[in-house]
Amino acid sequence: MKNKKIYFWLGFDQQRQLQQGEIIANSLTQAKQLLMQRKYIPIRIRLIQRVSKTRFKKQALLLITQQLITMLKAGLPLMHSLTLIIDQHDHACWRIVMGEIKMLISSGYSLSDALNHYPSVFPMVYRQLVNTGEHTGQLIFCLQELVIQQEKGLLLEKKIKQSLRYPLFLIIMTLIVTVIMLLFVLPQFAKIYADFNTELPYFTQLVITISAYVKQTSLYFLLGMLLTYLSSYYYFYPQYKATIQRKWLTMPIIGKLLHDHCLTRLFQHLMLTQRAGIPLLQALDLAVQSMPYHIYSHSLIHIKKQIEQGYTLSQALQQDKVIYSDLCIQFIRVGEQSGTLTHMLTTLAQHYQQQTEQLTSQLTQKIEPIMMLIMSIVIGSLIIAMYLPIFQLGHIIL
Repeated sequence: MKNKKIYFWLGFDQQRQLQQGEIIANSLTQAKQLLMQRKYIPIRIRLIQRVSKTRFKKQALLLITQQLITMLKAGLPLMHSLTLIIDQHDHACWRIVMGEIKMLISSGYSLSDALNHYPSVFPMVYRQLVNTGEHTGQLIFCLQELVIQQEKGLLLEKKIKQSLRYPLFLIIMTLIVTVIMLLFVLPQFAKIYADFNTELPYFTQLVITISAYVKQTSLYFLLGMLLTYLSSYYYFYPQYKATIQRKWLTMPIIGKLLHDHCLTRLFQHLMLTQRAGIPLLQALDLAVQSMPYHIYSHSLIHIKKQIEQGYTLSQALQQDKVIYSDLCIQFIRVGEQSGTLTHMLTTLAQHYQQQTEQLTSQLTQKIEPIMMLIMSIVIGSLIIAMYLPIFQLGHIIL
């Protein structure tokens, strides 16, 4: 979807009937070419919006999948179901993508093959499970499994975001109040105190000096912050991504939270693919692509190689005890020996999801008091620095 744009078009079809619609293309010229290929004569084309991955939210994909399941269960044909979804959807990006998928299916593609044309919209595991459902005749079952997986993932992400929202709000408010006081309030007090024929307290003089320095260098500071962000986003982070991720994972509480979240995703993924009947090696390939941290994706690549050499999954996991605890190894070994691997993977996924939720709650409880204390110290110190000369002056008068 990179560099793609949405164009509204008006034109004539082969029967010279006036038609209109929306189309995705890289440029106006390509949009015209695509319409000509589809036997339309465009008379007007205008840009509506640019397409980005952020427009294709997970929540929207979940709703589309739920709608598709409902219609297929009701006995509606796939093409009719897609038509209803397209007509009902509010967002142009989704309408066009689903329209393109419908067109590909009408020209002979399967649903999974059509989804493969949009890898940035439909995750790999989503496309693979749809493919499995088509080949096994269990498309509705596979879509239901995807919905369950998506709901759990979205719920966990929501809880994590909610727990971090208030501490982040406190940080932002502290920064805003501090900047306002340093750039606008303190300079006014400094002008007033300049008329006093007395030496200011050391703390007040220090804060006024800092305020003057910040005011003089604020533009350079903002430019420096912008350059730092751009260089880290486009250079340092891509180049040292694995190192930075390892540092995050070694941090107290946060590292444990990220670790449990990754294991939750891994075991949910393996459980989902095993239920759908996807072979373990293929499931590990899909898991590698869904892992957000290199240390886990590299570990899964190593595990896959071990299994290809004849090891069981539990034996392969045992080679990397830094990531996989004895609990993981024991549960999976029991599952392999008793033929209940899918059940054990489900149990592990639930265990690590609960761990993640507990750690999220603990993180909130520990961060909030610290942030409140920091906010009180910073703002309280600035207020004391502003009014300390007045208190001192009153003492001298008395």
